[in-house]
Amino acid sequence: MILRKGPEMRSILAVIICVCLSAPAMALDWPDNHTRTVILENRCREAMKIIVTHSPTRDVWEKAGWFTMQPGERNFPFHEGKRLQHRDNATLLLYARSVDDSFEVKGDHGTNFAGEHYKSFKVSRIFRGKYVDVRLDCD
Repeated sequence: MILRKGPEMRSILAVIICVCLSAPAMALDWPDNHTRTVILENRCREAMKIIVTHSPTRDVWEKAGWFTMQPGERNFPFHEGKRLQHRDNATLLLYARSVDDSFEVKGDHGTNFAGEHYKSFKVSRIFRGKYVDVRLDCD
């Protein structure tokens, strides 16, 4: 193995150092349109009907529901034959009501769905590879 000395080697080392130092910054520079498939989980003690407000692409917001889920159920919600997709850099909203209409889980964000107005809430998301877990808690 021949090691070179002088300006050529310094230039090569400078490039390697720049690439290595910029790698963490590039990892944080996630594209605004990066999406993941939504996995919805009902952590309530009752069966719930759920509306999801999600953003599959930049500047596009869609509403999908009523997804009826049993306590502890976890699945991929489908809308118009496709699994829901949501961007990493966007807020995801939920509105939920018990199947027997005895209580609801709501927030401060107005959502119109199927001709009615509901108050949705921002939900925490857990990113897992190509999926985003969304958990409905009623406590």
